[in-house]
Parts: sequence; structure tokens; C-alpha cells
Amino acid sequence: MNVRYIIQRLLLTVVVLLGVTFAVFSIIQLVPGDPARVILGVQANEQNVAALRERLGLNEPFLVQYGTWLRGVIRGDFGESLITGQPVGPQLAQRLPATLQLTLFALLIGILIAFPAGIISALKPGSRTDVFTSVVSQIGVTIPDF
Repeated sequence: MNVRYIIQRLLLTVVVLLGVTFAVFSIIQLVPGDPARVILGVQANEQNVAALRERLGLNEPFLVQYGTWLRGVIRGDFGESLITGQPVGPQLAQRLPATLQLTLFALLIGILIAFPAGIISALKPGSRTDVFTSVVSQIGVTIPDF
């Protein structure tokens, strides 16, 4: 492969990742409600809410918040969980092996079923087997992941 092509693709990947993170960060900012009030609860007084907003950097302009978040992510600091109050990085690291195991197992099952089904359908187009395989695969595609 051409080294220049690989470098172009890597740079394009960085641009796409920046665009996606910016879009998601922007959408999260549009969600109604104050994150500090959500963390502290509706009974919290304004002084505590203001102090938490300051500590979390929520009083900063949007682009400053995004830049702070992006620098943290680049350093491997994913922030704190709103539920547990613990750093997110170690929680991700703890759950990553099980996630990868499930993903690879699901991929293996998919390959073991999809390849033979596709070959059979290709060898017998229009047959009952082809129609059945097509219907089952369409149902499988439309089932939500959750």
C-alpha cells in the first residue's frame, strides 16, 4: 500500500472522530436541565449547585468545555461517573474484556450462520430456502440490539 494513502486515511479518521465528538458533545449540551442540579437533586440549594457548576467547569463557554473534555480524553481521563462518582476510565477497563468476549462470540456465531446461509441462497435463488433465509436475515437485521 501507498504510505501517503495510509497517512491520508489516518488524518481523515482523526477529522471524522473530532467531528463526531463535537456533534455528540453539542447534542448533549442541548439536553434540557442543569447537570449540577441533576447530580445534587432538586432539593439542593443554589449555593451548592453554583459551587458544583464551577468545579465541573459548566460556567465556561461551550468551546472551552469541549476543549477541556477533549484534552482529558486524549490523556485517558474520561471524567467521573454521575452514578458512582468514580473515574470512568477504570470502569471501562474493568468491563472491556467481557464486552470484547461477547462481541467476538456474537461475531463468530454470525459468521458461522451467515456464510452457509448466504452460500445456500446463492446456489438456489428463488427457492423456499432462499426466501426463508432472506426473511430470517431481514428479521434479524430489524431486531433492536438491546
